[in-house]
Amino acid sequence: TLSMQFRDDYLRITSKDYEIIGTVRREGRFIKATVPFLNLKKHHVAISGKFTYDLQKDILSTEGNFTLSDASGTFTASKKSNAIDFELQSDTFKDLKSIIDKFKMNEMVRSWAVDRVQADQYRLHSLSGKGTIEEGKFKMDFDALKGEVLFTDTKIYFKEGLPAVNVSNLILTYNNGGLYFDLKEPIYEGISLEGSSVSILNLLNPHTNLKLKIRTHTAFASEIKNILKAYNLVLPLDQTSGKANILFMADLSLKSKYQDYFVNVDFDKSELWLKKVKLPIEKGIVQYHKGVINIKNLSLKENSYEGDLNGEIDLKEHKADLTFDAKRIALGEKDKKFFALKDQILPFELSYKENLEVEIPKLHTRIINDKNETQIFITDLGK
Repeated sequence: TLSMQFRDDYLRITSKDYEIIGTVRREGRFIKATVPFLNLKKHHVAISGKFTYDLQKDILSTEGNFTLSDASGTFTASKKSNAIDFELQSDTFKDLKSIIDKFKMNEMVRSWAVDRVQADQYRLHSLSGKGTIEEGKFKMDFDALKGEVLFTDTKIYFKEGLPAVNVSNLILTYNNGGLYFDLKEPIYEGISLEGSSVSILNLLNPHTNLKLKIRTHTAFASEIKNILKAYNLVLPLDQTSGKANILFMADLSLKSKYQDYFVNVDFDKSELWLKKVKLPIEKGIVQYHKGVINIKNLSLKENSYEGDLNGEIDLKEHKADLTFDAKRIALGEKDKKFFALKDQILPFELSYKENLEVEIPKLHTRIINDKNETQIFITDLGK
């Protein structure tokens, strides 16, 4: 039932859904209202403000304050004919979940807003948009919707089973059908992830996807390898000294089984192990995409050899096709070298499915390493 009281500019309207208390008066071509209390009972929203309606131009303008759960803030809005635009901001609040639960949204988006990203407090910097009244209902123009929320003292859980990333603050921006998480000073297991980001794109079409970008400058060791392992990526590499600029990108559909991953590791001077093969790196890049590791201009240098390594490692087949552009190779004692060469390009194959096997056709050489010993076979000593 609807109850209405109106006397001497005083207005009160009550129903099971809302309650309005205020004053209404006419000033020339304008109708002006002051509403100190408007309660949307179902949604637990309280609003107070001023309303002005221009009778000649059919424009309604309003501004005021709102309270939703433990959030409070200010708003402005206007209506001209059937077109509406609005903007609002809030003060700091703590209970985002109660607000999010009032809206129908994709479950993965809800998970990232509430469960995977948890903050001590939040603040709505801005939310603006527009829409139209059609058949008595408000239709949002989602292409025009924009928003920005500040998350303070935040923990981000990228993946189940991984420790949280601690972030001093995070700016969540909505624009053009995408949610963008801008991370400030992210730290994971004591490692800086500065430059990392998360975004959820294509919210307005069936191709909604999550894009994860993790950047860091650290060793390619357990902390980073555990992140990759959480996404079922196991690379047979272990960096025991030095650091690298590491980039991990994931593109994950939220509405299908599509997944795509990319890893780029740009090494400083380092010591890297490929299974049982030691790689003394001066510089160079290792990349992963679609089950294949690409080695690009990996400069290697130690006492017995120097050169550049290139090639591919097939992780499914546990084998590699590589080329070593040798500037020099010298094996033996300082004054008694039993093998030496310079400026030679040496293609070779490496298999690590069971034992480690290396075959170098140009040198007619095969090397087998098992748990107990290393054997070297030279098939043609004359060459």
